[in-house]
Order: sequence, then structure tokens, then C-alpha cells
Amino acid sequence: MELSDVIPWGRTADEYERMFLLSRTDDLPTHRFLGVADGPASFNAEWTAAGGRVTSVDPLYALPGAGIVARYAAVRGQVAAALTANPGAYAWGPAPARFPNVPALLRRRDTAMAAFAADFDAGRAAGRYVTGGLPALPLPADAADVALVSHYLFLYSRQVDGPAHVAAVEELLRVAPEVRIFPLLTLAGEVSPHVDTVVGHARRRGWGVSVKQVDYEVQRDGNQMMVISRRGGG
Repeated sequence: MELSDVIPWGRTADEYERMFLLSRTDDLPTHRFLGVADGPASFNAEWTAAGGRVTSVDPLYALPGAGIVARYAAVRGQVAAALTANPGAYAWGPAPARFPNVPALLRRRDTAMAAFAADFDAGRAAGRYVTGGLPALPLPADAADVALVSHYLFLYSRQVDGPAHVAAVEELLRVAPEVRIFPLLTLAGEVSPHVDTVVGHARRRGWGVSVKQVDYEVQRDGNQMMVISRRGGG
């Protein structure tokens, strides 16, 4: 995927905690996290402010902060129209695990964007926001304890083929011993055909691999996360 294809659509720390089964009590003080394809998510800003250690990697970070904000503003209306036009594709419901309606979801995206934008320049100077992406991350081996991939692998299955998914997982497990990927659905709301490809590859490599139910759902039935560990045993 090219930088021009990237839609800057970020999630908040609460959403990351739900989709990746993260605990501020147990995980925040003890683990180094790497967010891959984070875009303008506020997870880095919020967990760093709370004392966590987070690095985010995305090709979007080649742009200045104002450029990312402008790109978000340019696509916000288009995404809102798509959400409104396809209400049955989404699991509308009570907070906090779901969103009651499109305006509520957009307000959350605006909140994430604002927190990200306020943190981006200082965070980039500190090395917390790094320009780059899969399949070659500009990071040393074991740079993190857990790598998180939100709304990229599996979601963009038409743009990123099976071999590219395998290469991405290999690279992610080079920089962290554990990878968590959410969701397992494509943009069309179907289980990605690459899920079986990745699971099969992980098992052949002797890695642990499992699928976990999470308390977060925007796409209908999009409430599962994959965990892959090079420690094995999943």
C-alpha cells in the first residue's frame, strides 16, 4: 500500500485496551509496546502520559502533524457517509464495547485525533513516532515486548496478499516475541482468507497461535483478536 492509500482513522487508548485485552494495571507498567500502522491513534499519547512505554510506526508519520490533521479532515466526511450508507455492517449498541450511532463514533475519532495531534511533534522528536511500515520495520530485534496491529493486517486483505501477511508476521516477531492483530475481518466484513494462511504458517514454525474473543465490536462480528507468540504453546 502507498502512503496515498492510507486513511488516517485513529482509535483511543480505551479502544486499544478492549480490542487487544490490555490492562493498565498489569500491562502498562511492565511491557514495552509497539503499535504498527497506528495512524493517528491516541494510544501512544495516553499510555505514555500514564507512564507506559509505547512506540508507534506508520508511513503516515512522514507527514507533519498539521498534514495528518488535514488529511483526517479531508476523509472524515467520506468515511461518515460510508458508515451511514451501510448501517447493517456495523454492531451499533451501548457503550463502551460498541457505539450507539455514527455521530458517537465520529466524536471518538475526533477525540483520538486531537490527542494524537497534541502529542505528535514532541513524540516524534522523542522517537515514539517512527516513519515506516511492514514488511521491513526500522527497528532492531526485540525492540518491544508486544507488537499490536490495529486495522491493517486481515482488514486490507485485497491490498495485502497471503504471502505479504506471512512476511509481515515474520517481521513483527523479529521485533517482539508476541503479536496481537485486530480485527480478523476484511473491509467487506468477512473473515479474512489470510487468517488460515497465517495460522498454518505459525504452526509450522512452532509458534503459539490463538484467537481470543474481545469486548469491543464496531464491524458486525468483528470481536476477535489473533495472538501469535514465538515462545510457542498457543
